[in-house]
Amino acid sequence: MYAAKAEDIFTSAHVDDCLIACKSEDNMATFKRELLTRFVGTDEGEVTQYLGCEVIRDRTTRTAKLLQAGYVVLKH
Repeated sequence: MYAAKAEDIFTSAHVDDCLIACKSEDNMATFKRELLTRFVGTDEGEVTQYLGCEVIRDRTTRTAKLLQAGYVVLKH
């Protein structure tokens, strides 16, 4: 479907949620554009939640964390 210029593009899909990651914003935009010409979907922009988890990104350290605080049940 899409051949990036010697760059890996990572995708994760579950039912109707899809997550895409790569280093180049240009390659990401091209990949999403081509994907959405073949499949019905929307581009929701930068990820803040995925599969019920909060996504916290730190661009300076190039890391990401998933928080599942919504699944925690506090017992008193």
